[in-house]
Amino acid sequence: MGVREALAEVLATPAVALAELREHPRSVRDRHRLSQVETDMLLAAAAHAGWRVTADEVSAKLRIALECALPRTVAEADARHGAVVEEFVRRTVRRPFVDKEAGWFALGDTFLASMDGQVPEGLVQFGRFELLSNRLVHDPAAAEAARNWARAGRGAPGSRAVGSEQVAHGRLSLSATVRLGIYDHDITAVGAPRNLPGQPVQVVLRRRWKQPPQIHRIGAGTGLLLSLCDGTRTGREVADASGIETGAAMATLQQLADGGVVIPFRHRSRPESGAAGTGGAACSR
Repeated sequence: MGVREALAEVLATPAVALAELREHPRSVRDRHRLSQVETDMLLAAAAHAGWRVTADEVSAKLRIALECALPRTVAEADARHGAVVEEFVRRTVRRPFVDKEAGWFALGDTFLASMDGQVPEGLVQFGRFELLSNRLVHDPAAAEAARNWARAGRGAPGSRAVGSEQVAHGRLSLSATVRLGIYDHDITAVGAPRNLPGQPVQVVLRRRWKQPPQIHRIGAGTGLLLSLCDGTRTGREVADASGIETGAAMATLQQLADGGVVIPFRHRSRPESGAAGTGGAACSR
């Protein structure tokens, strides 16, 4: 606690906070552990009209950051759900963003949580999808991987064959260019985000170099396999954990690896005739 938190409280709820500061300065001082000098400074500042202007500036900057993170979601909330956005930015106070883009997305997460119960669930689901997509667009690791993939001439799915032993015994992770989204509403429907059927859908977002993310609808089985590719399981272990018939699961994982959607890491060949296995290089973009 401290003077910054006390100032943030005043900016968030100026009428209530300023009244308390003027009438009960000791309670404000004790709550925020302020020195007498800091308390006097706040009291002196409260006598000026600048508080309202400052609060308006903070709210305006928050709205801009929110629109950067969730442009279509914010536009739909503005158009159809009254003052949801304005109420959110008025009551939200934050420290300055150390990382601008990470700050946008953290603000987007907070906004989506605040909308729960105030707007149709489909709009919240669409917001989650939009945030996932924008995070992928601004992820430096995804950009670097997409660039390397394109430079190597492997931009098209299926253009790179991965050995079946690597897929079976390497630990599988999603590519840095890929995100998996699972939703209760069809965020890919025509008319989104205004019209979102209550139909579950799973999608893969794929980053391509100098292109917006591509959206691929996938089946529940493929989505389950991808959700298990977290770098802790080999391909065989993913297939076993999924409960899908082993041959079908391994065939799907092979296709995903060939297309660069999943990457097998740290595969070592099986020892033969008692000899130690030969270390295989980690697959990378």
